[in-house]
Amino acid sequence: MVKNGDASAHTATVTVQDSSVTVAGFGALTKTNPQVSVPASGERWIGPFAEAFNDATGFVQVTYDAVTSVTVAAIKVPG
Repeated sequence: MVKNGDASAHTATVTVQDSSVTVAGFGALTKTNPQVSVPASGERWIGPFAEAFNDATGFVQVTYDAVTSVTVAAIKVPG
């Protein structure tokens, strides 16, 4: 969950760890890092994430274009 307390929109980017996939009829395709725009004074819930997003330690990596007035919560939902 990303909450933006700023007067401007901000972007959260989720890093894909497994960045390529082979699809029958298409060949090798490259996955891009999804970006989520969080509007001014708004919030966005991002996920759930497939294993392709897990890094070597099993965590999802998310970066932000700014951190001032941005609040983040990592929430694990039991499977």
